Amino acid sequence: MKRDLDGLVDDVFDVLVIGGGIYGASVARDAALRGLSVALVERDDFGALTSHNSLKLIHGGIRYLQQADIGRLLASSRERSFWLRAAPTLITPLRFVIPLYGYAARGPEAFRIAALTYNMLTRGSRQGLVPAAGVIDTIEARALLPDAGPRLRGGGVWHDGQMRDANRVELACLMGAVERGARIANHLEAMDFLMTGDRVEGAVVEDRLSGRSFSVHARLTVNCAGPLVTDLLGRSLRKFSLQPFPKLQRAMNLVIGRRLTGNAAIGVVSRRKADSVVDRGGRMFFLTPWGETTVVGTEHLPFTGDPSDFDFREDEIAAFLDEINGAAPGLGLSREDVRYCYAGLTPATLDDDSGKVRQAKRGNIIDHRASDGVDGLMSVVGVKYTTARLIAERAVHQAMAKLDRPAVASTTGNVPFPALDPLPERYENRASLRARVDTAVDEEMAMRLGDLVFRRSRLGEGGRIADGQIEAIAALMADRLGWNEAKRIEEIDAVAGRLARHEGREPD
Repeated sequence: MKRDLDGLVDDVFDVLVIGGGIYGASVARDAALRGLSVALVERDDFGALTSHNSLKLIHGGIRYLQQADIGRLLASSRERSFWLRAAPTLITPLRFVIPLYGYAARGPEAFRIAALTYNMLTRGSRQGLVPAAGVIDTIEARALLPDAGPRLRGGGVWHDGQMRDANRVELACLMGAVERGARIANHLEAMDFLMTGDRVEGAVVEDRLSGRSFSVHARLTVNCAGPLVTDLLGRSLRKFSLQPFPKLQRAMNLVIGRRLTGNAAIGVVSRRKADSVVDRGGRMFFLTPWGETTVVGTEHLPFTGDPSDFDFREDEIAAFLDEINGAAPGLGLSREDVRYCYAGLTPATLDDDSGKVRQAKRGNIIDHRASDGVDGLMSVVGVKYTTARLIAERAVHQAMAKLDRPAVASTTGNVPFPALDPLPERYENRASLRARVDTAVDEEMAMRLGDLVFRRSRLGEGGRIADGQIEAIAALMADRLGWNEAKRIEEIDAVAGRLARHEGREPD
């Protein structure tokens, strides 16, 4: 997987995808598998924003029974099976256990009925990849849920998929697109659309590494820029309708530097009332085992401001830790326990009656010819990682029609990703570290130190970097990429500062 900018200049592509998160990667893969010529550009590193900052879970839809949303339930169950088949070395089933109380809707009798219904509805789509949902008794549940309180009457159990390494999943999806001819580049920002009258014919892009600008020509441009999806529209179009685009909310997950649970993810119920601005339903948080650490989440908070300037805040981390400690006092978590903060912006909707912001339910595909009178342009708004492949399939189906191509069925649900193994949590010697750097630079398009530390290894996410390792990696990358001394120091300072911020300390 090479970063060949000249290869983006030479052709007129069928499809230009703007945005290299999991939705952009999925659109590029689907389009390439259907025989379209594809280019993809990403302003930062692949998956660096929302896709990187998640709870690492692939949901099977059991939660949608509460809303009797059978369509979403079945779609999520089918997509969970897709992910488990597509990347079996990177995504594996994980057991979930939640506390059950009393004799009403949150009791074991109600959950048993829900589990039976879920099992019946998903019998075909589970394909034997995950066990059936069910109920465990109070004794077993209390052993797994020590902070559940005296009213505990059992535990609700189901299995979903867990990404052992979400960055590798994203990379495997992109590699699947490249294998079918897609040309992709990170750190390449779309600055403006190429317009002929009211038609978009590609984009002017700028290499954020060299400053070089050039045009990428395409018959159809698909805007998959995640929380920045309206940014380029605002710069390039005289006017466009905001109506199809959701509001945004903050989503935060914390990596705790020790295991807080066994081999199952456990649910803890907040003892605080729901926030007056953000509706988070039952306030259930999950403690998810992840290697030697635990991922805790997800906290949702309202957001206003410029998405390009978004970052997590220390007061939000403190408030979230207080809430988790209130739900599970035995944990005794402090800021020193936090090794990494996953924070991103996700779509939300405004409830006109209550004024509350809620998580958006469904992705959206916007044809700007219909909404704004601009041809040659589509935008894709994704909500869940789980349904990225499905929304991409629908988007490419529309793209084929807009390109006046014969209808070709998507094969993405049946084609596995290129095989990638999960990466180790640490590197014990310089030889293994050099091998990782060589592969990341030569085959995985690691162009900056942060690309490697945070997304081509697991070193940054869990505070696993040994003394001197940042400098060693920077020296190896400088040798491979031709950095001068000033550039090497700049890269080290950026990564060291970011790691210190995640750990709540001053940079060394």
